[in-house]
Amino acid sequence: MFESETNVWDFDLSARTDDEPLMQEIVVAHNVQRQLFPRHKPPLQTLDYSGKCVQARTLGGGYYDFLDLGFGRVGFVLADVAGKGVAAGLLMANLQGSLHNRAECRASELPAILAAVNGHLTSTLKPIAMPRFSSDATTTILAAWRM
Repeated sequence: MFESETNVWDFDLSARTDDEPLMQEIVVAHNVQRQLFPRHKPPLQTLDYSGKCVQARTLGGGYYDFLDLGFGRVGFVLADVAGKGVAAGLLMANLQGSLHNRAECRASELPAILAAVNGHLTSTLKPIAMPRFSSDATTTILAAWRM
């Protein structure tokens, strides 16, 4: 088995045996989570920017993104899900999908987007099923920048 603090950022699966499927699933989940971060950023003439997320564990709740809001605007997302590990990583993926589902909007609609995403996450997180998390489990900042 593995310790709860095992970090597999550069884990070499060739050294593992078939009797460790849980570790392989965690590696797959880590690779999927890495794909949720932006691979491209909308060009800005007025700002030089970049982003990188280093999770405390193999999976986590840290999240950033760049959203093309149209009309020469870029949305910047910076979020953190309370907790660490698989549960935080799953909620982070839910947050990413919720934001991207609502990304085609005007910059003036950002408060409504955050309210809708918060409503979605609140209804998704049942305190009985996930006692560590509540509706205030995610801190999300969403801002617009004109190109």
